[in-house]
Amino acid sequence: MKLLSVWASNREFFDDMGIDQIIGIPGHGKLGDGNATSIELRAYLDLVSTDAIKRYVNECINSKFDGNGFALQDIVNQIGKRLDFVVENGLYRGRTNAIGFDGLWKSPNNWDIVVEIKTTDTYRFDLDNIAEYRTKLISAGQIDSQRSSILIVVGREETGGLEAQIRGSKHAWDMRLISAEALVRLMQIKDSVEKSEIADLIREILQPREFTRLDAIIDLVFSTTKDVAEGIEPSPKDVLAIDEFSEVEVEQVEKIAPANFHDVCVERVASNLEVTFTKQSRTTHRANERDLAISCSVSKEYLRGGRPSYWFAFHPSQKERLEQAADAYAVFGCGSADNILIFPLDTLTSWLPQLLFTSREDRSMYWHVFLTVANGKWYLVPRAEHGHIDITNYLLPNH
Repeated sequence: MKLLSVWASNREFFDDMGIDQIIGIPGHGKLGDGNATSIELRAYLDLVSTDAIKRYVNECINSKFDGNGFALQDIVNQIGKRLDFVVENGLYRGRTNAIGFDGLWKSPNNWDIVVEIKTTDTYRFDLDNIAEYRTKLISAGQIDSQRSSILIVVGREETGGLEAQIRGSKHAWDMRLISAEALVRLMQIKDSVEKSEIADLIREILQPREFTRLDAIIDLVFSTTKDVAEGIEPSPKDVLAIDEFSEVEVEQVEKIAPANFHDVCVERVASNLEVTFTKQSRTTHRANERDLAISCSVSKEYLRGGRPSYWFAFHPSQKERLEQAADAYAVFGCGSADNILIFPLDTLTSWLPQLLFTSREDRSMYWHVFLTVANGKWYLVPRAEHGHIDITNYLLPNH
């Protein structure tokens, strides 16, 4: 694929390119049902960052170019993928004997959403026509009438007129409305957290509900805030609990800035494995072309008896996400992107029973991954009754 080959050889080339320019690279440069331009654009969108997706949405809404509505349709469907829906892309243009939906999103909780995408809401839509897509999908046995709904995604946030149109129609209980910008925000929330149950809540928000009771929305806000606040690195109190650190040393630890080289670690691992990763959660990334996933955690350096040491929290949610891929690795960046340990998931899983762990009052837990360096060798330090595990062979080579 021409677009993907250009992307693989020079990603920086795309930093200043608009989505309209990118569409011009593959095929004949015009989006059409089943053509090379459409196929390559969708493959490209599978690879780019969340920030790029957000930028492309804004360009489709705020810039008029040939096919901007078609491009927005593909980008919104890409957001559906990143919310962990199984997405079937619809047609750009309706045709005889075909169901004209823009997207069909199938949720892991067995709820299907028929998606209609509009660049603007400045005119009235034929809601009956949109509802007919769902009716035809039900008649064809592709979705269930009791476990499906319609989601209208519009380019702009000023949707008062369309909201009133839906509320006053017979489709009020089957349709919901969201702006593309709000959908982007949901994608960003999902990428910034780790727990899979938060992704479940995000998807449920898109289903029709009567919001007299606001528990679901409150649960999402509370869970998201709690997940972000917990962080990935163990706290200095955890460090003290693990080893013979003094209170003074812990105070010094607290003054060290948090590690912030996560993205560089992911890039190094991607280069080593010769894949392109897209972000799935705060720490997990997936290479769809090889059904390969990694979790990536980073730690600043601590001194233990004069030796460089590193602490990580490995969460059950990270393990669960990795287990969804055919090939998976846990990656740990130690002090900088120059020192990266990469463990096959099966190997790390075999060590977990030997590791210290923290259990919380809410019944959640995580394992402590404690790494240290001695005499030029790297070790995983388990509980006291187990011997240190030599992990030097898992160090990613520096080139």
